[in-house]
Amino acid sequence: MHDMTEKELIELASKGDRQAFCSLVSIHRTKLRSFALGIACGNAHLADDILQEALIKAYLAMKNYELRSSFTTWLWRIIKNEFINYIRDPAVKIEMSSDSEDDTGVALKSDDSPESELIKEDVKREVHELINALPVKLRMAIVLIDIQEMPYEEAAQILEISLTALKSRVFKGRKKMVELLNEKKDIKQLSFADNRQKEVKGAGE
Repeated sequence: MHDMTEKELIELASKGDRQAFCSLVSIHRTKLRSFALGIACGNAHLADDILQEALIKAYLAMKNYELRSSFTTWLWRIIKNEFINYIRDPAVKIEMSSDSEDDTGVALKSDDSPESELIKEDVKREVHELINALPVKLRMAIVLIDIQEMPYEEAAQILEISLTALKSRVFKGRKKMVELLNEKKDIKQLSFADNRQKEVKGAGE
């Protein structure tokens, strides 16, 4: 099936061809998992569970798929809905876990030196922490627009909101990230000043 076009694979998958569906998923799996990881706070176990359930639902719903929207937009929307269904449980609390992965699509340039790589990893980690601290609706918008670099029109279709609402969420998300970053800087400065004060006090005794 490697020589078949995506449209041909879709036609076969809509008739229940499992291999055709798997071929379609394999084409987009990296970005699909990256999106799942982004909205699941980097929790790999949770992201994989959401992705698996979403793909099962997508396969069962293939017969109802209409070509009016792109196949990837349709898949991303199912993943988004699966995540929303998951977090509706009041007992659910999503946290960064020990198996969290850095595969949410944040790309930073470096000169490949060890020092540059360390700085890059620190920046990426900080970006992930800021995104994970956002409310779910803002996080989804930021992941799609700023991390996945998706066109606004397609992202709005996935989130099933208007273009105006999406732009508002992106603006609020970016603003909130700046506020969170400034708060972290203030805390670090206070901590440094407190430690310095203790050092001075200890030296004078």
